[in-house]
Formats: sequence, C-alpha cells, structure tokens
Amino acid sequence: VLAALVGAESPAGDTGAAAARVVHVGIPKFFEIELGNGYLSGVDAAETGKLETYAVSAGVMESATRDLLFSAAFADSTRFASSSDMASKSYAVTAGLRISPFRARPGRRLLSGLYVQATAGYARLESPMDVVGNGLELAPAIGWQVLRGQGWGLGLEARDQLAIFDGNVGFHQVAEAFATIQLWMPLHVRP
Repeated sequence: VLAALVGAESPAGDTGAAAARVVHVGIPKFFEIELGNGYLSGVDAAETGKLETYAVSAGVMESATRDLLFSAAFADSTRFASSSDMASKSYAVTAGLRISPFRARPGRRLLSGLYVQATAGYARLESPMDVVGNGLELAPAIGWQVLRGQGWGLGLEARDQLAIFDGNVGFHQVAEAFATIQLWMPLHVRP
C-alpha cells in the first residue's frame, strides 16, 4: 500500500505536470472538524428536534480512492430548547470507510472533492426526564470538498445518523448538515 501512495496524486486534487512532482512523506492522514445543524426525530412535541452538531474525524488514506475513517459526533438542542431541562443530547463514536471515486482521476478537478461514506459504532442519547439510551448507529453521508489547497480543504457534508437504543428509548434519527475543515498530514512535499 505504501508503495502505491508514494508519488500518487495529492488528496488536494492537483492535476497536470505539478501533480507528477508531488511526493507523499509517509502514509497520508487527515483530520477534520465539522460544525453544523441537525434535526432529531422521535421527540415529544414539548421538546425541540433542532440540534447544534459538532464532529471530529480522523482518517488514513488506504488507496487512491478509499480512506479508513474514525469519527466522534456530538449534537445538542440546548440552544433551541425553551429550557435546559427540555434539551436532548446525542453522542456517537464510529468507524468506517470513505470513498472518493474521482479523487485519483486527472482532469476532474470539480468532481475530485466528492465522496460518500458509511460509518457504524456506538451511540448514546440523553433526553429530558433522564431518559438515557445506549445503542448502535449507522451513519451514511455524502460530502464535497469545495475548496482545496495544498494539505487543506473546506467542504460540505450531509449525514444521516440512524440509531437503535436499548430500553424504552427505541429508534431515533439525526439528520445533519455540516461545514467541514480538513487538514492532511503529513504535508505534501514537492521535490
């Protein structure tokens, strides 16, 4: 895998003669910070379903089009609730795969930032009245790194967290829209 990554096109999507000179030092990794808003399904009429959402992710480039991804997400309705007693909070820690089918294709600069991903893992929901649920989550997403430079990217992502919780909490869904900031490490070196 390492041999395939050395000299491969930069995740920043450089094309042409400049891309041929990009050399990765080590296995490319990225860190991502995501901020956005979401909506929690299955809450009482007295509660609000609107959420502020935050996530951090770390990934490792497995091939020219695939990344292994680890993510932690937090969502909170305190800002939108009539009182803090009526607020819901959602937590998730997941791992999965991100596929960027156009990243390694020269001449497709606009499309090279598109990706789809699927992660699965642990989820926790805390809602009013001290109802707490622990469960399993599946989180498919689609995203686009709109602006990209040497070792960084700014993008948009839509994610749907589907979770089943223990006890009487049951099934809940968190639909989210994020703005993302992505940093690639190590930085790419041009010889």
